Amino acid sequence: MRILRVQASHIPFYNLSSRPYLLFFDITKCVSYATILGGCPTPQICAEQCPTQYFSYLELQYVSGAAFRTLIDSSLVCDETVDKSQLVDITTVKNMVQVGRCAAYTVNSASVMGRCLPEILLETGGGIASSALQTQSNGSLNALKTLYGDAGIDNKASDFIPSDASINSTGQ
Repeated sequence: MRILRVQASHIPFYNLSSRPYLLFFDITKCVSYATILGGCPTPQICAEQCPTQYFSYLELQYVSGAAFRTLIDSSLVCDETVDKSQLVDITTVKNMVQVGRCAAYTVNSASVMGRCLPEILLETGGGIASSALQTQSNGSLNALKTLYGDAGIDNKASDFIPSDASINSTGQ
């Protein structure tokens, strides 16, 4: 997945190549049959990297001053419309979480095909979050080929998994 330019009613065109990862605010809402038909019903943003630690906005109620500001800037994930400098107390942060503009929590995640997925799910799901995926900047198809092979459904050569290079050369 490569998103270079996006336009929304509240955002002018801009380059997202520095934010190649799709981060779901609440991945648990994606675990439903309805997701197949309508997509995951949680806010999603493009991020520079996947979260590397657990964080809940509720932690902010126990800190103040410089520690509060540091946690806001380093750990709170919000959409691009939120000016984090305006988040000055737990009440304003809670409001942004309730209206879906900031994530209530983040968990240690790994990138799989450009999506930030909780590492705990990947570790219990057969080792997808292995070092092969971590060496690729976007959890690439090449890493999946390394882990699972290239045979396809019926071991037919026509069912091969395309390489990252062949996908990138198509401009998509």
